[in-house]
Amino acid sequence: MKESYRGMAIEGTSTEAGVERERRAGSRLYTSTTVARETGIPYRTLMDWVEKGLIAPIVQRQGGRKRFLFTEENVREALIIKQLREYISLQQIRLALADLREMGQNPLAGGDFFVVRNVRGERTIIKVCGEDEAIELLRKDPKQIELFPTREIEGIIAGIKPDRSAPEPEWES
Repeated sequence: MKESYRGMAIEGTSTEAGVERERRAGSRLYTSTTVARETGIPYRTLMDWVEKGLIAPIVQRQGGRKRFLFTEENVREALIIKQLREYISLQQIRLALADLREMGQNPLAGGDFFVVRNVRGERTIIKVCGEDEAIELLRKDPKQIELFPTREIEGIIAGIKPDRSAPEPEWES
């Protein structure tokens, strides 16, 4: 449901149904003041991210005022955005999240993010989605990429038995 905050349209789950659903699921809810204090994100910055649709908390009306209640998932999202913000612009984060949504991904749920700089100095985001799958973002055409965990290589090497017929290496002293 679209709500507004300071004249800006925001996405959010409206009031009692959202609160009740989260409580039934066993989720804790946090006020915006608590989230700002506990995460170290300035209150105004947090509310700016809400206005821009990066985070969609539950909107609860109280006597003509709106109160935003953040789920644990919303807090996780805020912390990920905070970390990404150290390396890339908010606009790049918005583009990356839009790419993930377009690919049918819940942008900030699960997985690790890496910010990588190429040889030209351009930054891209890689979201690791699974043990052997990642998505490269901030491209004209975001794409899935395949990962190969090096722990598999280490397992293969550990399983190789030494060849007794091989000559001993000669070391220079």
